Amino acid sequence: MLEQMRDSSGSVIIWVLFAIIIAAFVLFFGSPSDKLGCGANKEYSIEVDGKEVSVNSWRFAYNGLSIISRNPPPADQRRPLALELLLQREILAQEAEKLDFKVSTALVNEAIQGGDLYVLGQRLDGTGAYFNTEDPEAPFFDYQYLENLVRGRFGLPNVDSYKKEQRREILAHIMKSELIESAYVSEEEARQNFVMANTTVSAEYVKFEVSKYRSSVKLSEKDVQSYVDANADKLKNEWEQVKPRWEGDKERVRARIIKVARTIPAAAKPAATEGEEAEKAAEPPAAAQVDPARSIIDGLRARIVGGEA
Repeated sequence: MLEQMRDSSGSVIIWVLFAIIIAAFVLFFGSPSDKLGCGANKEYSIEVDGKEVSVNSWRFAYNGLSIISRNPPPADQRRPLALELLLQREILAQEAEKLDFKVSTALVNEAIQGGDLYVLGQRLDGTGAYFNTEDPEAPFFDYQYLENLVRGRFGLPNVDSYKKEQRREILAHIMKSELIESAYVSEEEARQNFVMANTTVSAEYVKFEVSKYRSSVKLSEKDVQSYVDANADKLKNEWEQVKPRWEGDKERVRARIIKVARTIPAAAKPAATEGEEAEKAAEPPAAAQVDPARSIIDGLRARIVGGEA
């Protein structure tokens, strides 16, 4: 009897030890989806630049391949492809955030209600996926259809999770568009553009004929004297620079070719009679008419002949 009790007590102790070990494994080494344990158990699929990407994002990417591809890749290629596209999306979205791009909840809601569906860098028409098409001529947004898409096709828990994924997708799409639309320039072209933009001046001017305005400007002695008084120092400096050349030079006279109409001699008059000659002799002699232009020309010629030129 005593021996039997000893055997039974040993069996109980063994079963208790097994129970403790099993409980320890369950608590500390449970399945990844198990929320029990000592401490927080935060799930994420990958880490990009120090930021964790949730498991919901992985589900969205993995299941999204069947939406963007008519012929989804086989299972052995699907996982690495989904991982690569998800990585590209997160890199673009993080760069957009660094540039201070913002995607509000209102913008996400507007895109969803407008039928836009963003999946792994592609913008698709979602009207056939979550719009009610009972009336083909007037399809409308149906929230129930959207829930079916979110849970059935993407494997997400709710619509809020889907909106988070759409926010990341829109950020990546904006950044991708910025990169594609950016111009590719060489370093030399960029440097030249910088120099032109920072070392040049733009000026507007009106082109006119100088000779036309020069002939219409009339300067009086008063105008010349006013200019001399206002610029005495400047004129003095200019004179000092050209003084050696002009001091040893002879005096000059500036003369232009002046054309004077030739005087046509008067026609010969018929011989006067004796009476007319006597009458003419009795008249006082008329004053000689002198041409002023001719007098000036003769004076200039005399100076030139005299050696002043």
